[in-house]
Formats: sequence, C-alpha cells, structure tokens
Amino acid sequence: DFGNVTMPPGSTQLRMQARDLVGNSGTHQVATIDVISVQPSLSVIAPEAGAMLGTAQDEDPSEDLMQQTVSIASADVAGPQLGEVNLVVDGNFGTPIITSVDATTGDASVVVALDNGAHSLRPTVADLCGNVVLGDEVAVTVFWNPEALAISVLEGGTGTAVAAGDASSDDTVTPTTAAAVALLTLQPPEVAPVREDGRRGASAPETAEARLWLSVERDGERVRIASGEQVASGERIFFRVGSSAAATLHVWAEGPEGYARVVELSSEGPPQNVPELAYVLAEAGTYTFVASVEGWQQCTPPSCVRFEVVSR
Repeated sequence: DFGNVTMPPGSTQLRMQARDLVGNSGTHQVATIDVISVQPSLSVIAPEAGAMLGTAQDEDPSEDLMQQTVSIASADVAGPQLGEVNLVVDGNFGTPIITSVDATTGDASVVVALDNGAHSLRPTVADLCGNVVLGDEVAVTVFWNPEALAISVLEGGTGTAVAAGDASSDDTVTPTTAAAVALLTLQPPEVAPVREDGRRGASAPETAEARLWLSVERDGERVRIASGEQVASGERIFFRVGSSAAATLHVWAEGPEGYARVVELSSEGPPQNVPELAYVLAEAGTYTFVASVEGWQQCTPPSCVRFEVVSR
C-alpha cells in the first residue's frame, strides 16, 4: 500500500520494482492508468424543450402511438467514442431505451412511442469509470389523437372536461384553470362568432383535412415512400388515407395516361389502409395522386393533399 498517489489528467504509467535485503531487484512491472477529469455531457437536441407534438410530427401513423425520433448530442467524450447511451422516458430508470450511437460524431438517436399528454425525456451514459452521467431533462407535450380528449369551456363561467368515450367524467373547469386545460388539448377553446343580431352563435364547422400516404411492394414487403420519390416503372402503388374529421374521401391520379379515379370511401378520421387496391405505374413520368374531401377534381388545401411520384 503506497497511500495516496496523485496523478494528473491523461495517461500515466506506474512502474513497480522490489528489492530483497541483499540488493537483488525484481523485474519492472508497468501499469498504465488513464485519468479522466471531465465527465461526458449529453443533451436532447430534438425535439426541443417545450415542444408541442401533434399528428403532423408523427413519423409512422400506421403505429398505435405517436412515433418520434429523439436526437441526442454529446460533448467532452473521453476515448474514441461514446459508450452506451440510454434514454429515460417519464423518469422510468428501470426500463431505459438503448439508442443508436454514431461512432464518428458521438451523437445518438432513437425512435420512441408516446401517448397523449406530457412527457419527459432524459439521456444517460456510463463513463469509462462506470459512473452514470445524467443529461438535462426535456419536457414535451403530445397531442397525437385529436379524438382522445374533448374540452368544453363556457365563456365567463364554468365548463366540463370530458374524456371521449367516458360519459361519466364530470370534472368542473373554472375560468382560472381553462388555460391549463387548453394546454392539455393543444387547442384553446373557440369563441363563438358574433351574429348580425349582436348575440353569439355557434361557430362554423371546421373543414376536414385530407391525409394521404403511399407505399410500394418490394421483396414481398410494403415500403412507404415520400412525395417526389423516384420508383421503377411497373411498380404498384398502395394507398393509406385519413382525415382530421369524418368525411368522404376522393382519391384520383393525374399522370402520363391522364386523369383516373382511384377510389371513393368514407373516412372516420384515423388512418386506414385501402385493401385490395393498387395502382400500377404503367409509363415513365410524373404521377400526382390527390386525396380530397371536396369531391372529384376539387382541390383546395388543406381539404385536399397532393402526392407526387416519379416513375422511371
């Protein structure tokens, strides 16, 4: 036992040698010790702190919960690369999510599934000494399913907060708490418009927004494509549609062969696959697929959406 040995940050070599009582010395033993004086730091760079995440940010509407990529940046990393980075969701340290770490940049990312409501995201990493380092916590609010919550606030009085599908819920909301309720739903209570007689009446119904996703079949599996993406001529296009409210959807194609109706169907809102239907890209060129709640060949955003595919 040599007591306390002070070593500077960096790589230090310790040489040990023993001599007997007559002066004979043994073989040198060398131990190399790396001294790390700075811990790595982590931060969530996406989504931003305080972010409101809705259906527009859902990266895979086919899944039951909202899918969101969490990006993590690192700094002050000792050694060639960062160790295993975990993401703690809502303070659940018992089941952290292992992320994918880029060996070049040290950054990490992972896709998490989030339900409606407030959530906390916090990255963690174990340094080379085994110490667990916690990154800063980021709070986000998810409003993934607009039908999950319904809020009614009466002007100048009290209202009732009712969970969809739960007629027994009867939680009184006063004007002082109305702001908090509006934050939960990510949509403030609407004020009815003033009619010509000076009294307030019901606001006009909101126009439904059309939604459209396309995929192609490759190696026996359907692969989602982005608008403007190039696909091979002869490939089959499959459809997934939805709307912000119940509506009748009209889907048609505009391409080298001209205008063609694809399908007309009723939408209750949530995304749905169009079964037993595929559109074949028979010729090379640009195809535009349109989904609209207005009617055939009527397209006024946001009640309609366009999706371009380049056949080559």
